[in-house]
Amino acid sequence: MSKKIIKKNLGFTLIELLVVISIIGLLSTVILVSLKSAKDKANNSTINSIAMEYTKAIEFALDANDEYPNPGVGDVNMYCLGEGYVGGAYTDNQCGLNVTRVQNAAINSALAPFFSHLPKSEILNPSSTLGATPVWKGFHYRCSGWTATGQCNAFQLRWVLKNYADCIAGASHPLATSNICSIDRSL
Repeated sequence: MSKKIIKKNLGFTLIELLVVISIIGLLSTVILVSLKSAKDKANNSTINSIAMEYTKAIEFALDANDEYPNPGVGDVNMYCLGEGYVGGAYTDNQCGLNVTRVQNAAINSALAPFFSHLPKSEILNPSSTLGATPVWKGFHYRCSGWTATGQCNAFQLRWVLKNYADCIAGASHPLATSNICSIDRSL
């Protein structure tokens, strides 16, 4: 009488386990890339929405004061808008769009009545720095023209989007290969 040897398969082979683990790793990579892309699109949408709010507030300030927010006659510097950035506040020479920028109390005061609170900005690339200054922290405003009586009659609003996304209607990329958006208006 011969004995039959019955071999029971009690588990997976090492090869089968490695294949399953590699498939799971590949799927998780695809999902993470998709989530990052969705997060970037959501951030860009939020940034563009805030840019629209600033544009409307600047136009409301024009209606209320017969001029765009004015940092001072002849002052063509770019200034940071808002109450700082998420996780902190701007300090002198710390708000940068590839160069240092500061806030201007007159501009923020002119815009404040048109917001429940001035928006905060997000640092888009905190690891990329020029010296100690992060490359981007918010919205930048400049009065770019004056009347003979010293009233601001033109402005420029700039902000940065991730991954060269589309700007809002009425805005443009000042450089052809730039992720900077700009609105330039004059009376």
